Amino acid sequence: MKWFSIIYRVDIYKCLWLGCLLCLALFLQQYDTLKQWDNQLYDRGLALFSRDISRDIVIVAIDKNSVKKLGRLPWSRRQHAQLINYLSAVGVKAIGLDLVFDKPNPKDMIGDRKLIQAIHNNGRVILPVFPEISGAKKTLPTALPWPELVSAAAGFGHVDVELDNDGVVRSTCLQAGVKGSYWPSFALALLSINEPNKQRFLKGDHPPKIENCPCWQGDFRIEIPFASANQHFKQVSYVDVLTNAEVRDSLRGKIVVVGATASGLTQMFKTPLHKNASLLSGVEINAHVLDVLINNLSIQKLPRLAAMWLTLSLLAIPIIYYSFFCPQRSLHSSLFFCLLTVIISGVLLKQFHLWYGPVPVLVLLTINHLLWRWQRLDCFAKMLFSERQLAKAALHCIGDAVITTSCKGFIEYMNPAAELLTGYTLRLASGSHIDSILRFNHQNTNNSSDLDSITHGLVSEQSFQTAMPWFLINPRGEEYAIQIKGTLIKNDNKHVTGMVFALNDLTNTLHISSQLAHLATHDALTGLPNRILLQESIANAILAANRNGTCFALLFIDLDGFKKINDGMGHVIGDLVLKEMATRLCADMRQLDTAARWGGDEFVVLLNHLPNEDTISPIANKLLQRLAPPYFFAGQQLYVTSSIGISIFPKDGLTSEALLTQADTAMYRVKEKGKNNYSFYANGLNESAKKRLTLEKEMYDALDAGHFEVFYQPQVDIKTHRIVGAEALLRWHHPQKGLLLPSKFISLAEDIGLINPIGDWLLNAVCSQQHSWQQTNLPVINVAINLSHKQFLHNDLCRRIDQALIKHHLQANSLKVEITENVMIKDIDRIAQILCDIKALGVSIAIDDFGIGYFSLNTLKNLPIDQLKIDKSFVAQLSQDSDAANIIQTIIVLGHNMHMNVVAKGVETLDQFNQLNRWHCDLIQGYYFSRPVTAMVMTDLLAKKVLSHPV
Repeated sequence: MKWFSIIYRVDIYKCLWLGCLLCLALFLQQYDTLKQWDNQLYDRGLALFSRDISRDIVIVAIDKNSVKKLGRLPWSRRQHAQLINYLSAVGVKAIGLDLVFDKPNPKDMIGDRKLIQAIHNNGRVILPVFPEISGAKKTLPTALPWPELVSAAAGFGHVDVELDNDGVVRSTCLQAGVKGSYWPSFALALLSINEPNKQRFLKGDHPPKIENCPCWQGDFRIEIPFASANQHFKQVSYVDVLTNAEVRDSLRGKIVVVGATASGLTQMFKTPLHKNASLLSGVEINAHVLDVLINNLSIQKLPRLAAMWLTLSLLAIPIIYYSFFCPQRSLHSSLFFCLLTVIISGVLLKQFHLWYGPVPVLVLLTINHLLWRWQRLDCFAKMLFSERQLAKAALHCIGDAVITTSCKGFIEYMNPAAELLTGYTLRLASGSHIDSILRFNHQNTNNSSDLDSITHGLVSEQSFQTAMPWFLINPRGEEYAIQIKGTLIKNDNKHVTGMVFALNDLTNTLHISSQLAHLATHDALTGLPNRILLQESIANAILAANRNGTCFALLFIDLDGFKKINDGMGHVIGDLVLKEMATRLCADMRQLDTAARWGGDEFVVLLNHLPNEDTISPIANKLLQRLAPPYFFAGQQLYVTSSIGISIFPKDGLTSEALLTQADTAMYRVKEKGKNNYSFYANGLNESAKKRLTLEKEMYDALDAGHFEVFYQPQVDIKTHRIVGAEALLRWHHPQKGLLLPSKFISLAEDIGLINPIGDWLLNAVCSQQHSWQQTNLPVINVAINLSHKQFLHNDLCRRIDQALIKHHLQANSLKVEITENVMIKDIDRIAQILCDIKALGVSIAIDDFGIGYFSLNTLKNLPIDQLKIDKSFVAQLSQDSDAANIIQTIIVLGHNMHMNVVAKGVETLDQFNQLNRWHCDLIQGYYFSRPVTAMVMTDLLAKKVLSHPV
């Protein structure tokens, strides 16, 4: 039934129109009616055939230089014979004489005989055959050399150059002739000397032939993909071949085509890629055809049957699609299939050397689309009237209330939604003024204007739309929040004929918005204000306290051991405890105060408008007593105590963030001292925080005063005992605490943002020391510096390394950067890109503490890593743990297979050294050879060159 329904819908006129279009397309395709436009597309398509021309083809050119030295044409045939003899002597593959030898010269019979003898001796000379117009009937007899020359030549080829209507050479016939006598093209004849089976080249279009026609006829027509205008065959001057042995020797093994190239000596031709100043001579045309045949690049027209089916498909599919199924997609379908036609034509040309002219399809798709649009517009005009009738029916179905009035505001139409909203039926309201049925509650409505002003504004051609809801009261006493939009109705002369009011009922929307606003500012579980509303309350309290000169307090409350309830009895019981706690907090609370849930088992109470601080402690004690009684849930008695931290405005902070932080700090002080109590911030300042602040200040002072120093731990070649590298280790000479290791201060430096200045200082100190060592002719070593994750957060890390190398005149291969696996895991994509940039400077990269992180081998493979450093924990367990030995051997094999050298850290004993030596570890670093030493001691170690025994 589905197919019968589709067939029933098909318009017979559409089918007839489609058939006419297809017939027209086949006619245009069959008879090349639009060939001139197709040629333009073909010319541009040749740009797809970007290629180099063959170097085996050389043109011996009769140019202006040859004419100047040998005299005006025609030349003595002795010179041509001499040229052929010279070419025979150097062993050219074949010779094509694109010259006219139509009859013997009675004045120079010796020259004729020498020419015949030279051609006969060579045995690989091709002579031209061409049509010659003669007589009043303009017939085309064939111009052949005289008989003696014919018998001497290896073959003949026609040199007929065919021009399209625009005078451009695009194609050639591989065979042509007259009255049943056919000759191959000049290029094919030359190619056939070395490849006798010329039938494999005979492909192309077969134009219809007329039997016994005295006119010249071609066969096997192919399109020629000419090389671009900047590609030229090698040309040597005719006279240079006669006089220069080096020029002749350069022609050895080449196919030589002899002909005139100079303008004025021969006819010049245009090709799709050679126009205006870059015209080609006939001999150059033949060279291009020969090059195309040698490389099997000839282009043929798509077979007529295939072209016919392709044309039918490209036309029928879009027309059927938007004519019968999707009429509104006509433009998209036409554009898509126009583009598809061009793409198919280009693909056939580029990939299969087949030419399909797309212009007939493009023209007919365009014509059909324009006619289709015209037909559609006509149909739309006829449908407009019926659609206007449908509009009234549609108004009955929409949810908004719609009222239409005259230009003076008298009601003409109301849809059912308007009747329900206003409480009036259309029959009762018709003819009444709109302000008589719309009554508003001006106490709730922000704008007290009535609809008289609204209609007056519309008549004055001002559109109207309420920004805020208006509250409408109907005769039944029901109140609705509505939004009103008024629009004018105008006729063709732009005169106002009426007004339309759309009343959108917002009552349910406002109710839902109110609920959403409550959910956004209140905790869903306890119903208490959440963080957002608490922050607003604190901000208001700060403004009021500053204005009135009062104070307020924040009580940060945390349940003690609440995690045990969640883990032991489940989250359902935990939620019940939290709801009960919220109830107890709000009991007997002043209306000025606010209790909020901060998150999890944490609550905050805002005590507002306090006369003095002395009133806070009793309230805190009262809260502890209120929260202390046991909770009864699931038949069990639960004891939950609370810890309270208190901060006071303005003594403990001037912002909500500061006050909350101080109250939280005070609460943790209570936790540390036994819980179930309260504490003020001023009495609970954390001593560790003070120490941290002191250490921060001392670190800033140390950087300015130069209290940092670089120590170096040598990296020794395990075979030669030579120091080949070192790791730079930062030390802090603290005035009171002595020498501090990085573990004491680096994490703090990262937290306070000082890691980058310290890293820059370390980088420049190492580069400066390296330069100093190199200036004193000490061995060149590679010094490694460690980078933290925070240093990679700055985009200019690579630039700073480059500037340090330039500043200290240091080669990039003298520096190495070390990172840990954990640094890479935090932001692997970004850090990998920075490492690639550092590697591009010439700086090598090492992975420190390899084996204790979570590096995947795929990640390691894709990073520019030069060195793996085995973590010292594996080396320390080497003699006691066989697993550690296996891991170390695996890392060494892995590093070597990935073309990385391997460093073992923490080597302290001879046994460790010997085992690593047996496993072919590359470098050793550890106390076995040297502890980290100052730059002065490192200088002495470098002077030794070889460490014959441990230091």
